Amino acid sequence: AAKGLGLSYYGMEKFSYAAKALKMPYIADPHQEETAYILDWSILRGWEINDAKNYFKQSLKEYPLRASLYMGMGWIHYREGNPNLAVEFFLKAISLDPEFALSEEFKEVLKNERFGWQVHNRLGWTYYAKKDYQKSMEMFRISLKHQPNKSEARKGIGYILFKMGKNQMAARFLDECLRINPDPNPVIEESNGQEEAVAPYKLETTARTKLGRIYLLLNNPQEALVQFIQELELRPEQPDAL
Repeated sequence: AAKGLGLSYYGMEKFSYAAKALKMPYIADPHQEETAYILDWSILRGWEINDAKNYFKQSLKEYPLRASLYMGMGWIHYREGNPNLAVEFFLKAISLDPEFALSEEFKEVLKNERFGWQVHNRLGWTYYAKKDYQKSMEMFRISLKHQPNKSEARKGIGYILFKMGKNQMAARFLDECLRINPDPNPVIEESNGQEEAVAPYKLETTARTKLGRIYLLLNNPQEALVQFIQELELRPEQPDAL
């Protein structure tokens, strides 16, 4: 009954009442995600900012993997005029639960804030890891539109195009990425277990090693060799180039 009452208040946007009603079912089962998320959102919107901040700080010590707590702290820092700190919490929330993070209100913030491209890149890689390449591509394209001179979105689009078998286009985006930034961050990917591998495993790849493998598929071994040699000059132990 208490949960139903809390959800009713939440739907009516009476957030302080919702938070009060949801406290009891939350205490009874703090790992019930729906209740926890709605409680956190109610506290963010219904409590005084300092009280809400203290709640989120304390709760993060107990539940460090709950996306709504990081999202709440991000919004508090954003409203206090600390966007650089806010984005760190937003990115953590996204890595834990991208669907929860993408509320309509948050999308509006991303349209107007200079850190929007960073958030969209993180969303792009999060969806990529989940093998949701359509959403991943959408996020990287939004980032590229906001910051056309940055390399990360081009790298992400190149990786997705490679997954889609569009090797010529993938090579173009990865080449553009490397022209802008000769040493972009590596990507940790999950391999699908081939040949001697009996199960999926994690492998670090880079834009340059991915480009090298694409050139091999395009029957251009000389250009592939150039990419692998350049990668080994930067990272002598890079497994994907050995």
